[in-house]
Amino acid sequence: MSFHVFTDPDIGESTKIQLPVTLKVNLEEARRDLKIPHFVSLDNFAMKKTLLIFWVTKNLDKLGKEIEDASKFPVSLFGGVAFRFLCPRMNDPTDPLYRIPNDVDYAVLKEDGSRFSSTLQLLGSKFGSGLSHWTFRRDRVFNGFRRGTRYRLRCVTGIDANGAPLMGLTDIVCDTLSFCHEVPLRDAIKLTDENAYTIGLERLILSKTQFIKRVPREQLVEEVKPRFLENFGDSDALLGMEPKDMRDVTAAFLDHELGRSPDQINVEIIGKLLENNWGLRRTVLLNLTNLTRVLSTDFLGLNKDELELARERIQTTVKIINEKYVAKRPRFSFSSEWWESVDEGRT
Repeated sequence: MSFHVFTDPDIGESTKIQLPVTLKVNLEEARRDLKIPHFVSLDNFAMKKTLLIFWVTKNLDKLGKEIEDASKFPVSLFGGVAFRFLCPRMNDPTDPLYRIPNDVDYAVLKEDGSRFSSTLQLLGSKFGSGLSHWTFRRDRVFNGFRRGTRYRLRCVTGIDANGAPLMGLTDIVCDTLSFCHEVPLRDAIKLTDENAYTIGLERLILSKTQFIKRVPREQLVEEVKPRFLENFGDSDALLGMEPKDMRDVTAAFLDHELGRSPDQINVEIIGKLLENNWGLRRTVLLNLTNLTRVLSTDFLGLNKDELELARERIQTTVKIINEKYVAKRPRFSFSSEWWESVDEGRT
């Protein structure tokens, strides 16, 4: 049985998916092949789908004649799913920092972007309708304007209570994460296997703490006050990362010590990325400093020892960056804003 998922509003083309929604790769075998840690819980659709997509990228030859080039290429995760691949507590439903991610976003080298986008659009027919990906005409226009730096695809993000697919978006960024600021990713993408198929702890932290938003001060209602960074001008205020992102960053600092081993947060990597970008450095430090204030309250639901540990590690990170990694402020600027304005929700 087929299910209508959407109609392209520009050309009227209808897209359907076969029911029931299926994933035709054995999850446990894929987990073993990829050496995914046992703490990573496959308790929701996004996590299952992500695991299988990574398995496919390691086994492109199984697509048969549908793919011309079966050679492997690196793919990395960022966003909420990536934090769950690295942070045990984010997989524990009893932990205050636990959350269920919906979107799955990827980073690849620019030369592999078109190939990865095309590969995703082949998966549904071969490995189950749950891995289906499509593009609208306007998505193809969006992708074309980005000139190989970013791709946007439609995909299945879940299954409702009646077994019908839920639809959403997948972003593919190439070489650089460009939101409020630019975070270079190319070196990290090449190390994806060493970083548990992610862009690494350091760049994941930057991907969350790079967010900043200017709002009129009268919009500072109670629910956004934990995000307040500082006043801006005569009548505005600056907001930082959302509560869900505070949870992700806090989990990273709780589950990983500061240091230089692969399973530690390397402040030197963060610092060297920041000392070349004054605006990114300022925003990141504002967000981390605000997070230490939030961790002085019970906003995130952690116990006293957890609050103290996370706050200590974040304060140490801020101190090291302030002392060792100083960036030069640009001499000239056409705007008082040092960031690009973007929509919330996909950081």
